[in-house]
Amino acid sequence: MKGKAHSLDEIAERENLAERYVRRLAALAFLSPKVIRAIIDETAPSDLTVTNLTQALPHSWAMQEQMFGVY
Repeated sequence: MKGKAHSLDEIAERENLAERYVRRLAALAFLSPKVIRAIIDETAPSDLTVTNLTQALPHSWAMQEQMFGVY
């Protein structure tokens, strides 16, 4: 089916990317709306990087906001 994938491996293959890279970026789909808003508004801490966002991202939005200093 066009536009649908059944796994991250399938997405990686379609996009010609490493599966590990796709898996890492997939975590961003679960980022707290407050953290996203802070990034858009440019009020997020300056050390908040994609690398920081994708390493050990807590599932809880409240924990994410606390971790990145976004309230």
